[in-house]
Formats: sequence, C-alpha cells, structure tokens
Amino acid sequence: MKRAMFMPCVLLGMAAISARAAEPKPEAKKVEPQPAAVAEAPKEAPAAEKAPAEVTEPVIPERKLVFEEADVELPMKLFEADAKLLEQHYVAVFRITADARGPRSLPGNLDSVYQSAIFRAPGPSFGNVMENTPKERLPSRELVSILTHNARRHVMSRMLDDEEAPDGFRVVEFKVLGPTPEAVTELVVAILQLYDYGLSYPIQRESLRLVQQGEAVLAELRPELKKAEAELARQEEQLEPYREYEDITKESLADLMTQRRLLLVDLAGVEARIAECQKNLHDPRTSAWKEQVETIMIAAQIELVGLRARKEYIDHVVEKGRERLALSSDVFQAKAKRSTLGVRVSRIEDDVEANRSQRKRFEPFPIEGGKITIHPVRWYSPDDYPRSPGDNSRSSDNNPRWWLR
Repeated sequence: MKRAMFMPCVLLGMAAISARAAEPKPEAKKVEPQPAAVAEAPKEAPAAEKAPAEVTEPVIPERKLVFEEADVELPMKLFEADAKLLEQHYVAVFRITADARGPRSLPGNLDSVYQSAIFRAPGPSFGNVMENTPKERLPSRELVSILTHNARRHVMSRMLDDEEAPDGFRVVEFKVLGPTPEAVTELVVAILQLYDYGLSYPIQRESLRLVQQGEAVLAELRPELKKAEAELARQEEQLEPYREYEDITKESLADLMTQRRLLLVDLAGVEARIAECQKNLHDPRTSAWKEQVETIMIAAQIELVGLRARKEYIDHVVEKGRERLALSSDVFQAKAKRSTLGVRVSRIEDDVEANRSQRKRFEPFPIEGGKITIHPVRWYSPDDYPRSPGDNSRSSDNNPRWWLR
C-alpha cells in the first residue's frame, strides 16, 4: 500500500523536477561568504613582544567561510515521498576532519553529544548541541527551529575513508540542503557556529578546567615531593657509615644474640674457675700444688680476656646492626613516601598534558580545502538513481537510513 502511494508521489516529484530542469538555468553566481559569529579575540602583539603563553581560554578563531556555487547538478536519491524534499533545490557540500576518539574524562554528556553530532546522527543531536551553546551564540530562531525540528530534511553526513587523515582522526562529509543558495549558506554558517560553540568551546573549556585543577594539585604536591626527596637524601647519608654492616639482618642479629648468651655462660664458668684458684692459692700445701693452681689461674685469666673481647665485639656488632636496621627502616619509609608522591605527581602531570593536548585537538574543525561548494540538486527515485558501471558497493549513499540521519 505504501509502495503504491509512494511511486505516484515520486513520479509527480520527478515530473516537477524534469519541468524545472527544462527551464533555462540562470548563470552561476558567487555567494558572498558569511562568517559565523565568533568570540572577540585580543589584538595581536607586535612580533618583538610576542612570547609563548599558556592557553587559559578556549580558542575559537574567526571562520572566514568561502562559498562557491557550481553549475554541475548533484544527483541525490529521494528516499521518501515527501513533497518538501523536492523544495530543497540546492545542497552545500563540505568536509571536516574530527577526532574519532572523542573527548575523555569530561563531566556531563559532552562525549556522547560529540559522537552523535559528528559521527552518528547530526540531525537529532542539534538540540543537545544547542543546550551546550551559550545563548548569545545561538543562530536565529528560524534556523534553530529548522535544525531542531526539520534537520532530517536539511542535514546529512557520512564518514569517509581517508588514509591521509591524522592518526585517530576521521574525515566527515556534510551535505546541507535548502531551497536557495542563500538559505543553504545560512544553514551551513549556523551548523558550524553550533559546532564551534556547542562542541569545541565547552570541550576546550572543560579540558582547561581540568588542566587548572591538576596544576593546583601539583602546586601542593611538588613541594611535598621535593621535601620527601631531601629527607630521603638525608636518611641515606646517615646510613652510609653503616655500609660494612649491610649483611646484618634480623635473622643474623638473632644468631648473634644466641652466641652472646652462650658466651655469657662461658664467661661465668671461667670467672668461677679464677675465683676458685684464688682461694686455693692460700691453701697451705706444697709448692708444687701452688704452681699448678697458678698455672690453671693464668690460663683461665687469658681465656677470660678472649671471651670478654668476643663479647665486646658481639655487643658492638649487635648495636651497629640494630642502628643500621632502624636507619634502613627509615630509608625504606622515606623511599616509599617519595615513590608514592612521585607516582602521583607523574600521573597528574600526564593528565594535565593529556588535557592540554585534548584542548588543542578540539579546536574548531578545519574545513577541507577551505571552501564549501553549493550545487543544484537533481532528485532521483531510488530505482532511477544513476550508478557507475560495475558499481556493486553498498555505501552509505545507498542506505535509506543514512538519509534519515
């Protein structure tokens, strides 16, 4: 039933198109460029005064749009029986290069609005783009109404395969329809103005806000990191004299303490032997006995000296080992603090640079070739749409859904 109704409408539309095509065509004329409204930019300083400066505000350069009207008709498919489509006699064609990754780590719906408006369905997305556009930057009410309610009759887009596009970027072709070249020009200017101030401007603004937020955190963390590095250097300097005891561990300290306890037992035994010999020296016995006791006592005294020397050395090693372990613990904590702060500072610095780069990537989309071409439209029904010989591709141009974007 729909097919039956559709074909008469198409035939009527085609008859009207044929009649119009038979009329003498007016001479092609040049349409004066109408740049979109832009933010006021400060006057450039003389070359001698110029110096690299941090970008703190979104960059929206003035667009100097160049429109050229061509005589060659652009064939287009009539995908639905809508008489208003036949009223769109002209189409403006232009291409932009856009970041296919989209903005990252931004609040709100900026990422999804960007992806929809550029790569998926620009028509239904204009309302969301307008919500992100400052009121003073919105197009006229008439253009807002067209782009909000009738965009499917006026705007379509498709992604192109372009090997020369920068890594992560895609080339997108837009076709903007209207009844006259002037109407098409106004729509193109309005669309680019919305993209500049409803997408590029808020994405840049939020990226810069994240840069400033990160820089504020870095301003607090960097002094802390410097202080932590100085403390670590001081701790390592204190540890340097203990290098010869670096093999002392908690386990070896435990072994030394065991040896010390056994040594104390030996010391007690030797001291008892010496004391007993001293008592026996006064025992009224033979001189041979006295000599024997003195010999035993001298040997015990010599052994006592050796045991005491061992004890002093073990005590010294234990003391230095404990001091070294304490200092090593302080160095470990200082390293951990320095490492934690260093990783955090590095991560925030990376985020800041990523957001600076993101702001740059989302400056207003450049128009390929720097101009927009306006063609007269020649409508065809889907069955009559001219195809190149041997063209069996199923591109977006042959997909009715593409038209309805």
